[in-house]
Amino acid sequence: MTASATTVRLLPRRAIDAGRWDAAVASDACALPYGLSWWLDAATDSRWYGMVLDDYRVVLPLPYTRSLLGVRNAVRPDFTQQLGPWGDLRAGDLHTLLKAIPFTVYRTQLSLREGTPPSDIPPTPLMANHSRRTNFLLDLSRSYPEISAAYRKSLRKQVGRYPGDRLLPASHEEIIDIYRAGSGLRSGLQAKHYASASRLMEACAERDAALFLKLVDEERRTLAAGFLPYRRGRMVYAFASSTAAGRAARGEARLLDRIIRRYAGRAGHILDFEGSDIPGVANFFAGFGPVNHPYLEVSGRRW
Repeated sequence: MTASATTVRLLPRRAIDAGRWDAAVASDACALPYGLSWWLDAATDSRWYGMVLDDYRVVLPLPYTRSLLGVRNAVRPDFTQQLGPWGDLRAGDLHTLLKAIPFTVYRTQLSLREGTPPSDIPPTPLMANHSRRTNFLLDLSRSYPEISAAYRKSLRKQVGRYPGDRLLPASHEEIIDIYRAGSGLRSGLQAKHYASASRLMEACAERDAALFLKLVDEERRTLAAGFLPYRRGRMVYAFASSTAAGRAARGEARLLDRIIRRYAGRAGHILDFEGSDIPGVANFFAGFGPVNHPYLEVSGRRW
C-alpha cells in the first residue's frame, strides 16, 4: 500500500521547525507526549532525526545511537513507549515513511503508535520482525465505585484496608532515589537511564506536563512514588516504584488506587499503565480492570 503525491524529508534536529513539528503531534488523536520535540530532546539528549511528510502533515522521529563511520541505529529511547507516526495520517503514509528510512540506518527497533495495522509495514529487512506489545488503559471518566467494582477481588479488598493513605507532592530526586533502590535494582537500570529520567522530569515540570506524587500512610511513611507524564487527560504511569516499607505493604497498588480515586469521574481522563509484557507486571496491572490497547514494535537489520 502506497500513498500518492507525498514527499518525505529527513531532517537533523537542528533543521526541524519545532513549532510545526509539535503542531503535527498535537493534531494526532493520541494524547501522548512521546512525539513532542521537547520530549524527544530530553529522552535522547537531542540525538534524533525527524522524518517529515508533506511539509509537516505527518512526522516520525528517528532517535539514533552514536554513529560509527556514518552508520547509525534507529532505536526507541528510554521511557518513550511509542514513536508515531503522528499527525493527519492517511492510507499509505506509514508505508511511505518506513520505506524512506535512509540507507545509513543499519538496525531498527521502533515502536509505532497504537492502532497501527501490521499490513501497513513494508516488507524490508529493517522491518523484518513484528511484535505486538501490551499497553493497558483505564478509562477514568467513570465514578470510582464503578471503576473499583472491576478490580480483581483480592486487590479491591487489599486497597480498601487503608483509608488513611494520602497522595502528596514528591520531588524529582525523591522519585529517582526510590526507584533506584527498588525497581531499578531489579531491572538493571544504569546511570544513563536515570539521567534520561531526570531530563524528562525537568522538561515536563517546566511545562506543567506531569504529576510527581508519593503515597504516605497514616504513620507518614512513604510507601511508593511515581512520575506520571500528563497530557490532554492522559496520565502515563512511566516511572514508579515502592519503598522498602511499601514492598511489604502493597505500596504500588495503593499508589495506583489513590491516583484512580483522585481522578475518577473526570471526563476524557485515562490512566495509561505503559505496558507490560512482563507476565508478573501485566498481571498486576490487569487487576485494575483496564483494557489492552496494543501497539507494534518493528525491528530488523539492513544487511
